[in-house]
Parts: sequence; C-alpha cells; structure tokens
Amino acid sequence: MSLTPKQEAFCLAYLETGNASEAYRRAYSAEKMKPESIAVAASRMLSNAKVALRLSGLRERSETAAVMGRQEALERLSMMARTSLSDLVEFGSHELGEDENGNPIIQSAWKIKDSVLQDPKQLAIISELAASKDGIKIKTHSPLQAIQQLAKMQGWDRPDLELDLEAKRLANERARKELQGPGAGESLVSVLSELISKLPG
Repeated sequence: MSLTPKQEAFCLAYLETGNASEAYRRAYSAEKMKPESIAVAASRMLSNAKVALRLSGLRERSETAAVMGRQEALERLSMMARTSLSDLVEFGSHELGEDENGNPIIQSAWKIKDSVLQDPKQLAIISELAASKDGIKIKTHSPLQAIQQLAKMQGWDRPDLELDLEAKRLANERARKELQGPGAGESLVSVLSELISKLPG
C-alpha cells in the first residue's frame, strides 16, 4: 500500500502549500496542462484513500513537531537560568577625544557577541532590546523565574513526602499511647468531643 514517488511528492507539496492544484503541478510537472484539468486531477488525488492516509500521517507528525515537549522546555529554561548578561554581551569603553581641559572623554559601549548572534536559542534569552535617548537598553529573561519554573516542573518545590509520612506516623503513635495509658477514657472522650465539635451543622 505504498505510494508512488509522484504521489509522495504530491503529499509533501500539498502539506507545504495547502493547494492541491499547485501540489499536483509540482509533483507531476504539469505546467502544460490546462488549469481545469489540473484541478480535476488534484481533486481525484485527494480522494485517493492511500494519499488521504499519508496526508493525515504527515499532518500529525508536523503538528507534533511544532509542539514544545517537556524536554525542550526544560532545556530552554535551564539555558535561561544559567546564562548571564555577560555571556551574551561584550562590554568595553572607547576614547572619543578630549574635553576643554585636556581630559580624555571616555564612553562605555557594549555589543552582542558574535557567537550569540549565530545561536537563535541564546538570542531568545534576550527579552527586551530597545534604543532610547539614554542609549540602548538590553534585558534578559529572569534566571530566578526560570529556576522557579524548573523547580515546579521537576517537583523540587514539593514538601519531602518521607518527612511528612514520618510526622504522621509519630502523631498516630502518640495518640495511640494516650488512648492506652492512664486516663485513656478521658482522652478518648476529649478526642471524640473535639471531632463532634468540628462536624458541620
């Protein structure tokens, strides 16, 4: 039930363009055909069960690839958490000349590193880049917020379950000892009274 090479080419072109006639024209080199004939042939191609099944599979794979997965999100957040402004920018100063007293006029300057310009993932760490009368302003995403988000996704901010269970076990043990020791009847009555007072209505 495999497709012919031209049917496969049609599917790929259709996924790219969303236009059946254009996909047919590309796959079958049908530039010399009349537009009406191309439209009929393209429609027939779309109604082919094998072609429809292949298109469905290609669409599904394309949509899955477009959605960010957990691992990619963790990697992006880790990069944001680990990258500081000095990793992205080179700072320096330039002598512009001298003032009226002969003192050098120094201007601070910075530029985005060439390695960063070549890496879209590192560029994405910059959240704001703006030019104003005070100069160019650069701001990165907050490393602290990235770490907090990582903590949530990894479950680091959950209370320690073992400690929680141990505390409950000790509380139960103490309650059992109180109910078995002298004056146990009074303890039981006070516990029941407390429970009854918490009942609604």
